[in-house]
Amino acid sequence: MARFLVRRLATALVVLVLMVAALFALQQFSPADPARAMVGDRATPEALENARAELGLDQPFVPRLTTYLGDVAHGDLQTSYRTKQPVAADLRSTLPATLELLAVAAVFAVLAGMLLGLLTARGGWIVGGVRATMLAGASVPIFLLGLLFLLVLYDGLGWLPGSGRSSGELPEGPTGFLTIDTLLHGQLGGFWDALTHLIMPAVALAAGPSVGIGRSFGSALTTALNSDYVKTARLKGLSWTGIVFKHAFRNCLNSALAMTGLMFGVMLGTIAIVEQIFAWPGVGNYLSISIRTTDVPAITGVAIVFGTIFITLNALVDILQTVADPRISLDPVS
Repeated sequence: MARFLVRRLATALVVLVLMVAALFALQQFSPADPARAMVGDRATPEALENARAELGLDQPFVPRLTTYLGDVAHGDLQTSYRTKQPVAADLRSTLPATLELLAVAAVFAVLAGMLLGLLTARGGWIVGGVRATMLAGASVPIFLLGLLFLLVLYDGLGWLPGSGRSSGELPEGPTGFLTIDTLLHGQLGGFWDALTHLIMPAVALAAGPSVGIGRSFGSALTTALNSDYVKTARLKGLSWTGIVFKHAFRNCLNSALAMTGLMFGVMLGTIAIVEQIFAWPGVGNYLSISIRTTDVPAITGVAIVFGTIFITLNALVDILQTVADPRISLDPVS
């Protein structure tokens, strides 16, 4: 088990370094000129050359790559052309909102996916409705689902707020997560307000991934329920619920965990759309503005942060899969 954990963590570190190197290469060889973006289109040739020297673009590629890797390792993600602030500082102010939205959406996706998988494996008349729901959830584009929520739940019924993280002043908390900080300050009303602001964007973000998790978990659970050991448990008189949660559930966790890791990547890829629709002040909105203004350091910094989150989460999924099935750690190929 110890060798397995060391191997997984070492692999994650190597992938992270290769990702940062690839992003640096794309940044250097892209048609966009970072020096021109920094000084503007009307800058003189002298100012442009000075900017290139300041950014190190007049140096060979390998020394620049080595310097960049060292800077990233120390948390230096360069300076934003648009805000004139360190990208790391910009991300520190926007990342908590995105992480809170991702965390709540991940909980929604896992719970809804597990429920869909259980209903699919249960069989009976409800299966048709569940499959239709899953097909609809997988087919509706995320921007259309978000707009639908705004039209119905916000504009039509007035049940939920339509934008932002809070209706009032944001508390100064240690975590940056409003749902946690409001509880730490004893603000139950603020907690409810933050939670209601989270529901629509989190559900919109989780809808597609929950279908993927549900299909994977439901398929694995159906296979497990047709196995010999489950048939033996039925002959002993165990109920369907008892068979699922005492015998089959743990054997199906690996497929659900693997799909959860993949679906988290889908959420990272679509969060910018959700944050724009619901005016969520997170990294996704920051990325959208940076793309429009060709803010290369900011775009690269966001890609590094999102890539780090995805790689870390998948390493965690591998470890959880080993906990669910210790035989994985004994596999020399894995």
